[in-house]
Amino acid sequence: MSGSGARTAPDDERPGTDSAERGALQQAYRNTAYEALGPGTQLDLRVDEPHAALDALLDATGRRSWAFMTACNPRSRTLPAEENEERQWALWTLLEELGGEDGSPPLLLPGRGRGLTGAWPAEESVLALGIARLDALRLMRRFDQHAFLAGTRGGRAELVWCDDA
Repeated sequence: MSGSGARTAPDDERPGTDSAERGALQQAYRNTAYEALGPGTQLDLRVDEPHAALDALLDATGRRSWAFMTACNPRSRTLPAEENEERQWALWTLLEELGGEDGSPPLLLPGRGRGLTGAWPAEESVLALGIARLDALRLMRRFDQHAFLAGTRGGRAELVWCDDA
């Protein structure tokens, strides 16, 4: 992991999520604004909603798929800011090394997930354009996340659970 020291969890060490916790988490994810800075625009994404501005950016860049991810606060455990920064940097580095849809790295845009209720601190994130859902899932499992957003051009933002696949 590029010598960053960021701790990640192998798939076999990831604890499961019970149904009550899943319900609470799902509500929290739905009450979050997923914001990314694109070329000349801010993209505002929400679970289960279409996103015309994102579709236009995907079309303009010749990409079909996307994922909105964070490495911060694994399994909803709040970490110190320095550790979250280190984890996010490690995720960004891995994304830069990853081959995207056309073999080139995904286009990466800085973002943040911001809870609308104020009950959870905003988390630095990344919107990766041109990443396969399976690659995003592997990364989010590596960084011990519950879920992430993903989609394709013309579709809705889907909440993808890391424990389901």
